[in-house]
Amino acid sequence: MKNRISLLDFIPSVISLFCAIGVMIFFDACCPKADGTWMRCHSARQMVLCVSGCLILMMLIPAFIKNRKAKFIFYIAGFAGGILLFLVPGIIKPLCMMQSMRCYTAMQPYVRIMSAAEILFCIILFIRESLKNKSSDE
Repeated sequence: MKNRISLLDFIPSVISLFCAIGVMIFFDACCPKADGTWMRCHSARQMVLCVSGCLILMMLIPAFIKNRKAKFIFYIAGFAGGILLFLVPGIIKPLCMMQSMRCYTAMQPYVRIMSAAEILFCIILFIRESLKNKSSDE
């Protein structure tokens, strides 16, 4: 049986790409202060970019490999990465003091929605791979 690449295999990487682009451009964290220093949420934004970049690369690999066990490992790692991405703004990295700041109103909800989508698609791909015929193992 020939292993075919479907568009569904690339959705987690695309979600991570959209998360990174969105945080860089549209759903950015707070601007620098007047003296040129950054707000507290800047490090959360940078960590979201790093985790998203890792997820982009990591979730491309299962689309091109045939070993089912390796695919399972990558899907589990993508699931864990999605949870990490969900926890970054506000829990792992602190955001600004006021709840009305841009990091709370734009960046945090966007990252949480995108990470939830990442988690969901990793679960979907894991289930889809586990339901395939075992004849394509190794």
